[in-house]
Amino acid sequence: MNETASKSGNKTFLAVSFPVGLTVFLLIALTGTLVTFILPESYLSEARIKVPSGPIQPDHLDMGKTVTTEMEVIRTSQILQTAVQKLDLNKKWGVRYLNGEAMATPDCVKFLRSRLRLKPFQNSYIIRIGFQAPTPSEAADIANAVASAYISYRNTGAGKDEAVLLQAAAENREPYRPKVALNIVLSALVGAVAGLVIGSVSGWVTLSIHRKIATVPKQTGISLPHKSSSHRQ
Repeated sequence: MNETASKSGNKTFLAVSFPVGLTVFLLIALTGTLVTFILPESYLSEARIKVPSGPIQPDHLDMGKTVTTEMEVIRTSQILQTAVQKLDLNKKWGVRYLNGEAMATPDCVKFLRSRLRLKPFQNSYIIRIGFQAPTPSEAADIANAVASAYISYRNTGAGKDEAVLLQAAAENREPYRPKVALNIVLSALVGAVAGLVIGSVSGWVTLSIHRKIATVPKQTGISLPHKSSSHRQ
C-alpha cells in the first residue's frame, strides 16, 4: 500500500515539476539569447602611453600615485574638450543622437568621459587609453585623439622626461559588447537553476495538495426518515 502510494506520488511530482521546469528554462534561456542578438554592438580600441615619472625614480607606491594622478588628468575637461574639437564630435554626435542638432561641448565631454576606459599596467608608467564606440573606426580615432591631447598638454614646456605614445589605437573588428557566447551560457545557467527551483516547488506543492485530498474521508450517504404523507388524528 505504502509502496503504491510512493510510486503514485513520484509520478505526480515528475508530471508537474518536469514540464514546469523545462518551460521556465526555455523561457529564460531563449529570452536571454534573443536579447543578446538584439543589443547593438560596440567596439573598444586602446592606445598605450607612457606618462612622465619625474626627475627622481620613485618606488612602487609613488609610481602608483603618479599613474593615478595622470589618469585623473586625462579625464579632465581640458583634455577631453581638445579631443572633441579635434574630431568635431559636436557635429558627428549631434547627427547621430540629436537629429542633426549640434551637441553642446560640455555634453560631448560628459559623454566621452562615460565611455572612456583607462587602465594602468602593473608596476609601470604605462596607461591604456580605451574608448567604446558603435564602430571600430570611431573607437580608434577617439582613443588616439585623447592620447594625443594628453601628450600635447603634458609635454608643453617639458624637459627630457616627456609623455610618450607607445602604441596608437587600431581598429578592433571584434565586438566588445555584447559578449554573445558568455551571455548565452549565463542565460542557460540561470534558466537551468530557475527551472530546477520553480519546477521542484511546483511539484511539491501539487503533491502536497494531492496527499491532503487523499486523506479526506469519503462521505457516505445517510438515509433520512421518511415523513408520512398524512397524520391520523
